[in-house]
Amino acid sequence: NSGGIDITAGSQTGKITISGSIKATTLKTANTAFELDIRLANNNSTIGSATTFNNTGALTIGSAGSTRTLTVTGALVATASSSLKIGSSITTAGAQTYRALEIQTNNLTFNSNSSSSNGAIIFNSTLNSTATNTFDLNITTGSGNITFNGAVGGAQGLGNISLTGTGTTTFSSTVRATALTQNSTSGTTSINGTSFDTTGGSHTY
Repeated sequence: NSGGIDITAGSQTGKITISGSIKATTLKTANTAFELDIRLANNNSTIGSATTFNNTGALTIGSAGSTRTLTVTGALVATASSSLKIGSSITTAGAQTYRALEIQTNNLTFNSNSSSSNGAIIFNSTLNSTATNTFDLNITTGSGNITFNGAVGGAQGLGNISLTGTGTTTFSSTVRATALTQNSTSGTTSINGTSFDTTGGSHTY
């Protein structure tokens, strides 16, 4: 689709599935309790403007095991859904803001520094791998801040968490992962949680 995708007309219910890749100028969603499953199969996908997912049902961005990337020309907000699963890497020219999130693919990258935008990445609630998996996660923000407001790996621990950003990285709750690496040589890392567990791994700043 080289134009816009508009899922706002009428009263949306049930489940809407987009199986293939997306190439759209805009993506608009209604503030109703429908489930949106964007699988991003076949090819990398693009949305040509800032995007907010308003649906209050479940939201999936990228199917499990995907190797694709969704690129958004602007910020991305995914905080309204009842549950959120992400299986594709996401690159934005602006901030990324998420609700409770489950990553369902190994070695995902969340990059908010497209076009040197230095966007923040904010996890407003918990961050986990899918059950029985310790998936790696890479986060790149330029000079933008990285904020974990909820427990990281509380329900299912993560693998290696690799952070690249010269802003302030804040962990406000507990962390359970194989290892944590801050790749930038400047910036601040603030650990405010009650426990930080990298059993079998290490913290590197």
